[in-house]
Amino acid sequence: MIKKLILLFLVLSMALSVTACGDKVPDVTGRYEVVSAKWEDGSSTTDGEWIELKKGGKGTLYMGFEFDLEWKLNGENFTGTLTFLGIEESMDGTLKDSVLSVQYGDVSYVFIKEGAAMPADTEAQAAGVESTAKLGDTAGSLSEAIGGSAQADSEEVLTGEWYGWVKESMPWGDHNEDFQDAWGYVNYDEFSNKYFEVYKDGDSQNAFFSMYIEDENTDTHIIPVIGNEDAWIIDTYLLEEEGQYFKTGIDYDGSISFTYSYTRYDGNSGCMVEIFLRKDGVLWDEAFDTLPPRYDEYKVALTKG
Repeated sequence: MIKKLILLFLVLSMALSVTACGDKVPDVTGRYEVVSAKWEDGSSTTDGEWIELKKGGKGTLYMGFEFDLEWKLNGENFTGTLTFLGIEESMDGTLKDSVLSVQYGDVSYVFIKEGAAMPADTEAQAAGVESTAKLGDTAGSLSEAIGGSAQADSEEVLTGEWYGWVKESMPWGDHNEDFQDAWGYVNYDEFSNKYFEVYKDGDSQNAFFSMYIEDENTDTHIIPVIGNEDAWIIDTYLLEEEGQYFKTGIDYDGSISFTYSYTRYDGNSGCMVEIFLRKDGVLWDEAFDTLPPRYDEYKVALTKG
């Protein structure tokens, strides 16, 4: 009788073990690298962001600063809470097949787990295919009204003058929010070194952002060349290793843009800096673009031009 009970116990134990293995939840912890970042205004840029999911529902989001993350996964539904300087913000989305898609503020991010293959639909999204389709479907836009197209000219180049806006958001310390028109210039100095500078509206003497860039032959990509105290943003010099945050180029819609987490040189204040520019002399898509504050004046000047 005792032998039969022992045998029955072993059989039940094996059955429970098999059931448990069948219901085992896959381990989603690890580091996820950004492959796509889409803003509500249609611009798209990535700046080396990453997320690390740790056991116990803890983690870290890096986007210039490291944010503490608490996360939960219910099936494919991902919910996250970010904490920075005592401020909590949500970051929710889905996690499926090693692809983490989340919404954080005005940005839709797609991250992929280190070592995982990128699914075809995710690869297309990262390449901007989805955004191009949305742009083509925009109705009642300024570009339609004038019979033109919001797509970039295939021969568009960086060298020249640009117009757009600078936004300083999520300030901390004694930094203040700001949103202003901006002018960008890509040209050559007296030593034939190519540079990229951005000036805020009303201050044509002091560059808000300045750096040298490679003189690559297509004249469509911004590849930073940062030396010793020859590149800066606001009032702080940039380091060579920060060049990765400004590496960009002319986007599919003819714009150039980037986002940077600025910290003042003394470490006492900072903000999130966004710069978005289009070639000077081009009308913007009023139904799709985030317009510069003085865009109406700019448009009138063009029509009188």
